[in-house]
Amino acid sequence: MHQNTGYFAPGNNFGEQIKRSVSESIGLTLSLPILDGKRTKMAVARANAQRINAQLDTESRLNDIAQQIESCYIDLRAAQSRYTAGEEQVKSAELSNELVNEQFNLGLVNTIELLTAHNTLLEARHSLLQAKYMAILEHKMIEFYRTSSVTMP
Repeated sequence: MHQNTGYFAPGNNFGEQIKRSVSESIGLTLSLPILDGKRTKMAVARANAQRINAQLDTESRLNDIAQQIESCYIDLRAAQSRYTAGEEQVKSAELSNELVNEQFNLGLVNTIELLTAHNTLLEARHSLLQAKYMAILEHKMIEFYRTSSVTMP
């Protein structure tokens, strides 16, 4: 907006010039962009498209997180099943190891069979431990997605 008094005198301000009626005209100019080559309309359309893209991106990310949580839950259940099976496998391997130890002491089996029984027991314990920590990891991942924090026991 321009204001013009038609007279310029250094040191005098606009209010004093109006009081003295130094100038008999005051002009006011207002410019409105009526035809801007549809730039405004295009900018609004572009902004709406960007808003829709942002919403779609948010929905996509939420879907990805939901899939990751579902995957963690499935992995947790599988690890829990492997842990339960691992407990039974360890019990079986311990009994087998005890039996082979007794047979070795009696001279009924050789050292290779004894070592095989020991290795089977070690593998069963290893599988049990691995299943345990995988279950803990998956549980902590679900906890993280739920609360955005992880607590360690």
